[in-house]
Amino acid sequence: MAGAERFVIEDMNVDGHNDIRMLSDMPFHYQNNPYYYWMYNKTKGIFVEDTILRGITSPDFDKGNKTITSYWIEGSEVYGNNTYKFIKGKLTLIQSTDVNVYWGGKKN
Repeated sequence: MAGAERFVIEDMNVDGHNDIRMLSDMPFHYQNNPYYYWMYNKTKGIFVEDTILRGITSPDFDKGNKTITSYWIEGSEVYGNNTYKFIKGKLTLIQSTDVNVYWGGKKN
């Protein structure tokens, strides 16, 4: 990911209605961009804060596959991504990839 958008309007929970997310702060590693989320509640006709997605950093919402991929980094040697999907209304981790890079070729 090249960077973070500060304010985004898009359908994030794949219910056919646009939702809102706003960058909560700018971390040192650009891959760990945290957001605040508000989902549109059709019944109430308002946006409601969503705390379930708050732990997902640098999200990429794939509407075709109905998935959310989170990109993260922990220093110069460990990074990866997690892919989630709403299954029966519950956010579920469906794939996780961790990459460990050990400079010098050996793991301690």
